[in-house]
Amino acid sequence: MDKKRLLQVPAFWLKCRLLPLFFLLFFQLVALAPLYAQNIRVSGTVKDFKGNPVEGASVTVKGSNTGTTTDTEGRYSVAVPGSKSVIVFSGVGFLAKEETVGTRTTINPVLNESTNNLEEVVVIGYGTQRKRDVTGSITSVTAKQIEERQAVNLADALQGQAAGLLVINNSGEPGAESSITIRGG
Repeated sequence: MDKKRLLQVPAFWLKCRLLPLFFLLFFQLVALAPLYAQNIRVSGTVKDFKGNPVEGASVTVKGSNTGTTTDTEGRYSVAVPGSKSVIVFSGVGFLAKEETVGTRTTINPVLNESTNNLEEVVVIGYGTQRKRDVTGSITSVTAKQIEERQAVNLADALQGQAAGLLVINNSGEPGAESSITIRGG
């Protein structure tokens, strides 16, 4: 009987030594489970207040680097980490809109027009600035001025409309290619 007891003691100690290791492994798996949770795929169409699709709108998951842009028909698809995620929709000339995912897999937001005055923004060759911050000379050619000219191409539309802008028709034929020079060579 002593021999049986001697054989049982090492088995008991073996079980006791593996039990803490088992619990340690179990709690590590429970702690890492959220990292392996699958993302929810949310898609839809971004439209403006008139019902037209918004091309190139930014669609981002708030608080993360995940995001995408809408295609030419305003469609998007983005992966979010969970149902409590917030998606931010924004576009040039529109107010940003936030939507909580919840149980939805399709979100079709409608963006409202921004009340900012876009006439105060000037697009320059390397970025944008406000008109009041620009120190150099700026000339604007409006759409109305271009319409009045009834030009064949852009070069013809700009000819004579801005100081320092030289438009030369290379061949002399109507509609031929032109050279545009801004304030010298």
